[in-house]
Amino acid sequence: REILRDPNFWALGLTIGLCFAVLTGVILNLHPYATDAGFDTSAGAFLLTILAVSGICGKLAFGVLADRVSKRMLMGFAIAMLGSFLFVLLAHPSYGVLAATAGLAGLAVGGFLPLWGALIGDCWGREAFARVMGLMAPIMTPLTMAGTALGIIYDRTGSYDLAFQISLGLLCLAAVCLAFLHPPRRA
Repeated sequence: REILRDPNFWALGLTIGLCFAVLTGVILNLHPYATDAGFDTSAGAFLLTILAVSGICGKLAFGVLADRVSKRMLMGFAIAMLGSFLFVLLAHPSYGVLAATAGLAGLAVGGFLPLWGALIGDCWGREAFARVMGLMAPIMTPLTMAGTALGIIYDRTGSYDLAFQISLGLLCLAAVCLAFLHPPRRA
C-alpha cells in the first residue's frame, strides 16, 4: 500500500508504460512502414537490425551514464531521442536518414530498461525492487498492448502519420509524467 500511495510509483510507471506503448507501435510498424515507403523487404528488416544493435549499445551507454548523471534527465533524453525518430518518420525521409535515425532510436530503446531499473532502485531500494516491478505490471501491460493498436490506424487511414502523431502525443505525456518523478536522495 505504501508503494501504491507513492506519487513516484505512478510517475515512473506511467512514464515507462507510455514509452513502451510507443516502442511497441514503432517496432511492430517499422518494417511495414519501410516497405510501404518503397524500400525492399530486406532494407525494412535491416532497420530492425539497426534498432536492435544500437539498442544493445544504448543499454551499455545509458547504464554507464546512469552512474554519473541524473537518471531522470537521461530518461528525458531517451524520450526526446525516440520523439526525434517519430518526427523523421513523419517526414518520409530517404533510406539513409531513416537508417541513421533508427540507430538513434535504438540507443533510446536500449536506455529505457536500465534507467527504469535504476530509478526503481533509487526510489525504493533493492529490498522492494521485485515488489515494485510486480506492482507496475498492471500499468505497463495495457499500455504496452495499446501500442499494438497503432497498426490499425494505418489499416483505417492508409497512412502511418496519425499513428506517429499519436505516438508523439504519448511521448509528451510520458515527459509530463516524468516531471512528477522525484527520487529521494539516498546516502
